[in-house]
Amino acid sequence: MKAQGSNKQIKRSGKVRQSLVIAGKGWKEELRQRTEKKQRKVRGGEKKMSKITCAEAIEEAVGKIGMATADQIHGYLGELYAERWTVDSISQNIMCAIVNLEPAHQHWKGARTFLFMHEDGRFELEERRGR
Repeated sequence: MKAQGSNKQIKRSGKVRQSLVIAGKGWKEELRQRTEKKQRKVRGGEKKMSKITCAEAIEEAVGKIGMATADQIHGYLGELYAERWTVDSISQNIMCAIVNLEPAHQHWKGARTFLFMHEDGRFELEERRGR
């Protein structure tokens, strides 16, 4: 039996969202396929769908940009990994990765540090600094 489905708009929290009403066998597969298709759409291109952590994505961004500001990192992650992490989540991951931010070491014990923050607020990878 083929999955039967229809889209129905519902209003939740002031936003109109699509709700999938599915009956019959294979509904889980159809839902999975629709979800994957939706996740791959980003400005007409394909979204990078690897299982990368936010910290790894930040390291990748700073590695490609070089000396980067927080806004540049946010912009890079927004383009490549749209809607994967919130702005707050990215900001916290940046803070916990800073080598020379001692309060962050106390708050995020055991977090891997790899960013050096310069006095002007720009970041670079600790390994590039030659320390």
